[in-house]
Amino acid sequence: MNQIRVVQISDCHVFGHPDGRLMGVDTRGSLLDILEDIRQQLSNIDIITVTGDLSQDDSQTSYEWLKQQLDTMNIPYYWLAGNHDITGLMQSVCPKAMEKSVIHGNWQLLLLDSHLDDDIHGFLPDSELDYLEQQLLKHPDYHALIAFHHPAYTINSPWLDNINLHNSEAFWKRVSRYPNVKVVINGHIHQVQQWKKGKIQVLSAPSTSVQFKPKSDDFCLDNESPGYRVIDLQADGSLNTEVIRLQEYTQSIDLTSSGY
Repeated sequence: MNQIRVVQISDCHVFGHPDGRLMGVDTRGSLLDILEDIRQQLSNIDIITVTGDLSQDDSQTSYEWLKQQLDTMNIPYYWLAGNHDITGLMQSVCPKAMEKSVIHGNWQLLLLDSHLDDDIHGFLPDSELDYLEQQLLKHPDYHALIAFHHPAYTINSPWLDNINLHNSEAFWKRVSRYPNVKVVINGHIHQVQQWKKGKIQVLSAPSTSVQFKPKSDDFCLDNESPGYRVIDLQADGSLNTEVIRLQEYTQSIDLTSSGY
């Protein structure tokens, strides 16, 4: 197996009702546009990961609708919870999408839950960090991709940095012990970030709905188009990645919105 192609989509914020709008955006429509673009642009996709904030209204219907759309891709997909999500509903609607460890080729994907029921910021409890270490110890010869919703880093955007992963130091301390960890991916920030923590690639994806303006002190929307990230995992532990945005996107966002 030469490579494993992972497509990351994030922060879909779909509604249970088709008339639902997020700051003027039909989030169902933009998600459908993203999935169609993936069909047209890419081939040989092995896995789709959805890195949180699947639903905007916490409705069972929103998760059922999203499952129906992802099922049409005929590609294995896995989703994890963001701060807007209800894990119990996600589990009941599609248990197979809630797998926490996925082996594919000589790579292991570890999908963690950083969401808190009553807060916006993220936190990885000891149970999640212990599970992470157990899996890394269990498969030392597999390269590892770790995914969770909240960024374990700052992005020079104070309002978002206040609601990132609040125990990021504990996370990085744990993973620094394992050279097989190659990449960490997240959602939550509705913008593209790419950097390295030591030898570990750290990546975020744009939202499939609305985008946040980088390096903004307070809540601020951006007029960038929705998009997704492609990650090609190589057998030697390296990776290639790119972000693809919709080139023909006709929806208008309400840039005057002050929050959601």
